[in-house]
Amino acid sequence: MILMVDDEPLRVSAWTDALKRRFGDSFFLFMDDVGAFVRYLRASGSAAPDLLILDVGLPTPDEPGYTERSTEYGTRTGAQIFDEVRARWPGTTVFFLTNVDDAGVKGRVIPKLGERGRYLDKYDTAPEKLVAAACDALGLPHGPDTAQEENP
Repeated sequence: MILMVDDEPLRVSAWTDALKRRFGDSFFLFMDDVGAFVRYLRASGSAAPDLLILDVGLPTPDEPGYTERSTEYGTRTGAQIFDEVRARWPGTTVFFLTNVDDAGVKGRVIPKLGERGRYLDKYDTAPEKLVAAACDALGLPHGPDTAQEENP
């Protein structure tokens, strides 16, 4: 499963549409409620996604353990959530798809992304590039721009 978390669904619709076309609704899930994602992450028995696509600049959820983490550029809740994702789902590949170009955040999260993880700039990442990177991370052929009949 691919799970994407971003609080601005209209701004990321080109990417979500491309992922849905390639992987289908049964393999791709989008969440724009950061609190709901944190509750899912913490739920006992919640299925770990194969690939998690996170924004860095997410709003702070009203959930225990989360506080406003700001820099001169705004909140960086996605970086905080990433730490919890790593602790709960260590095998999940994580992509950051963000317009945050904060050296401190990059220096903290990029080394933890692992070989298949990515830190992608929203301005430089076309939807097709994100789909190709997802296929590569999951070991899948790039294939046509349509959802696979069975497993992607």
